[in-house]
Amino acid sequence: MEADTGESFICYNCGYIARTKRTLIKHIKVGNCNLTTYTSAHSANVYVCIQCSKEFDKKGNLDSHIVKKHPEIVPTLSCKIYICEVCNYKTLRKCNLNRHILTHQDNSNYKLNCPHCNATYGERKGLDDHIVKKHPEFMKSVKRSIYECRNCPYKTVFKSRLDEHSMVHSDAVAMHKCIHCLGTFKTGRALEYHIVIKHPEVTTSVTRKIHQCPYCSFRTFRKEKLQTHLLKHPDAVANIKLIECEYCNDVFRRNTSLGDHMIQNHPEHMSGVTCKIYECPVPTCNYRTTTKYNLVKHMPTHPNITNYKVNACPVPTCNYRTTTKRYMVSHMKTHQDDKSSSCVHCNAIFKQRKSLDDHILKKHPKFAESVKRVIYECPYCPNKTVYKWKHDDHLLVHPDAAHKLVLLKCMHCESTFKIKRELDDHIVRKHPEFMASVTRKIHQCPYCPYRTVKSTLDKHLMKHRDDVSSTKLRTCRHCNKSFKQKESLDNHMLKEHPEFTESVTRNVHQCPYCPYRNVRKVALDRHITTHPEADSSITLITCEHCNKSFKRKQSLHDHIIRKHPDFISSVTAKIHECAHCPYKTMRRNDLKLHETTHHDASTSQ
Repeated sequence: MEADTGESFICYNCGYIARTKRTLIKHIKVGNCNLTTYTSAHSANVYVCIQCSKEFDKKGNLDSHIVKKHPEIVPTLSCKIYICEVCNYKTLRKCNLNRHILTHQDNSNYKLNCPHCNATYGERKGLDDHIVKKHPEFMKSVKRSIYECRNCPYKTVFKSRLDEHSMVHSDAVAMHKCIHCLGTFKTGRALEYHIVIKHPEVTTSVTRKIHQCPYCSFRTFRKEKLQTHLLKHPDAVANIKLIECEYCNDVFRRNTSLGDHMIQNHPEHMSGVTCKIYECPVPTCNYRTTTKYNLVKHMPTHPNITNYKVNACPVPTCNYRTTTKRYMVSHMKTHQDDKSSSCVHCNAIFKQRKSLDDHILKKHPKFAESVKRVIYECPYCPNKTVYKWKHDDHLLVHPDAAHKLVLLKCMHCESTFKIKRELDDHIVRKHPEFMASVTRKIHQCPYCPYRTVKSTLDKHLMKHRDDVSSTKLRTCRHCNKSFKQKESLDNHMLKEHPEFTESVTRNVHQCPYCPYRNVRKVALDRHITTHPEADSSITLITCEHCNKSFKRKQSLHDHIIRKHPDFISSVTAKIHECAHCPYKTMRRNDLKLHETTHHDASTSQ
């Protein structure tokens, strides 16, 4: 292969600049200098499309652009083009063609069978990775490079998978430190994203392309995130063409979303769906979707299906299943061995290592050096945590930090919110005409116009008295008693059927003074206050404005709302306001009682 010496070779017929002499000879042999599709407009590293003037840093990227956007000038390309025999799909890479052919269900000629089991793969590299992991005794038959983990026997032929696996070993992760603050990150991409968000004045050090919102200071690396963000601005929403359903008033941004809506809500008009529909191969299942990813997520619901490779959790007591290996890797992090999930200083047990680290910081601060992950320290008090969201919520307790809080303001009214979810829910309820700007999933009540982005739809459905029977209930298999929520069923198992507590999947909290158990930590804390011997061990929360102490954080917030309304911004919980007077409270029932006793009485007079 000819080396790149830095010298440029110029074609005198069309001005094409080549880096090597071999590339120039290949260009001249094509003989289409007048129809050439690339030129060096600025330098030898820039390739410009003559059809749309779009620039590329590599010739291969330009050729791929021409194949997708300008098929009429594809014959002018000198590189080899792979064409699908079933459809008009074209690509410059053979691996992309092999992956595409698998989408045609009738075509199975390109599947590679493992000689040691019944597994099939669409690419040779995937088969080699399977042999390395499942049949290590035949690993000598793999001719490509094999990447090995330095901390465990993990091996793979994919360099990206080895990098993803190395995240499991916290000691082996090379942390990227921000030079402008104390933040540390596992990847360079996360560090650059942090610089764009937190340090916009030094974005010149970021090597990735930054997409800037034309209406505000929002920046991102991903173009699709910018397009989603633009929906927040009314000026941008007016220019977006929304697709309206012919049979109802719902609107959608994508044709696939409209297709899924037609399949679920208007199955009798499903013939009008223009996009491709993926059907579940199980004869007894009627599941259909317009997105292949949704079908892949649906397949684990059929444990006996063999057309899709389903990864099952190896833990005997766990029923988690998925068709995506990346999800299985993330799920396995929740299963820690006894040494990592049990606190060595007390008898506390946790499902995740991160929860154990946070426990050590709060209950055993003398051993904080054993915590190896990032620790967020409060600048006003000794509070420490490994959760960023807990750190942000704690800062609101301090008046100095509460004044610096950046509130999210609704662009359609003067309401402000502390959490993005609350803002989205406000737009859905108060400004339904701008509902397309909400990026979260919107839950629609089938009996009334109620919509929400929270997981409160089940509670709302109980308001429809006639439709309570249709609500999905969870039944105890030992006494046939039904419950509305899985949490209530788990608590029922702990109280009434303690011999079957192994079936409870949630974390069980045990009272240290009696046999009381509950799956809710809040309920346990409330129960412990009934023991006189626990008064000395209870950590009281002190109000910083009047030094009054409280056992629960909710009581402290109620106290601030009533006695210190000037510092109400430090309250992290949701506040319910009366529509007729300045009354405020954290409890919805108290608000209803206030309205019925005060305002209803005044109207009757």
